[in-house]
Amino acid sequence: MTETLEIDGTTYALKTRLGWLEQRRIDEAGLRLMADGATISAMSNINDLPEVEIKIDAAEKDYKRLCARVMGVDDRAMKALDVLKITPAHVPHLLARIVELETEAAQEIAALADVNPLTLKA
Repeated sequence: MTETLEIDGTTYALKTRLGWLEQRRIDEAGLRLMADGATISAMSNINDLPEVEIKIDAAEKDYKRLCARVMGVDDRAMKALDVLKITPAHVPHLLARIVELETEAAQEIAALADVNPLTLKA
């Protein structure tokens, strides 16, 4: 399923729903576990690691969102290099709509979980 979004005279086609694997890869995109390599190699146990930093690379996540959602002329996901050519002023508008689509999908999944007899209730 796709929808169109027009921004300043340019029309974009967006996938309205993604498969679970594609969405999971986007959800996890941009998460990086950072630790000093020398510190890790000197440890005998991972519990000895004094500090681990988790960074979120928002640009990487947004890039993956655009790659997965924006459709090219042949009704396939736009090629990665073409995503980089999207007009910079259009990107925030596209991402805002993508966030709305992700929210809608999450609400649909939550509603299904509420009526599923196999869902564990907290």
